[in-house]
Amino acid sequence: MNWTLLNETNPEDGVRLTYKGGSSCRKRNTPEVIKETNETWKDTERIFEIELECDRQLGADANSFITDLINSGATIQVEERSPPDECHYIMRWRSQYACPIQGVTLSSMGNTLFRWLFLAAVCAIVFALIINLGAFKRRYRQFSNGEFNGFADFVTHLISDISGSKPGRRSSKQSSHMI
Repeated sequence: MNWTLLNETNPEDGVRLTYKGGSSCRKRNTPEVIKETNETWKDTERIFEIELECDRQLGADANSFITDLINSGATIQVEERSPPDECHYIMRWRSQYACPIQGVTLSSMGNTLFRWLFLAAVCAIVFALIINLGAFKRRYRQFSNGEFNGFADFVTHLISDISGSKPGRRSSKQSSHMI
């Protein structure tokens, strides 16, 4: 089996799947071959092609899936080629699945990258808090008792506990909340 585009310059037309090597078929030779070989018939392998034609209208409405499925089935055409190409069968089928998918845009890549980076940052923060659970509990207790100048002061001390460094600027309430 191999596949090709129906139109190399326009992928929107659809794709062709070709199956070769089917069961044997009696095929009439061309008049030229009959003259040369004196043989009217020859055995050849069957060829079956499926031409999936792009139809973006099918599948455009998610609520009409069953109707689209029935309609796409109604668009199936099967033909056998006429001599000298008999034993070659073609099935044509319109479907939204033969249409090229939309490419990846810079915007969609940016959104995906942002989501992954955000998720990585959240995981890193949660991991760091789990590793330093004792320090987090102690700092939260101090925050609840009002020993910090505000939430930013609480976060600064918590980060310093996690990173192992001392906070840069000390508040006026230094004595009770410093470890």
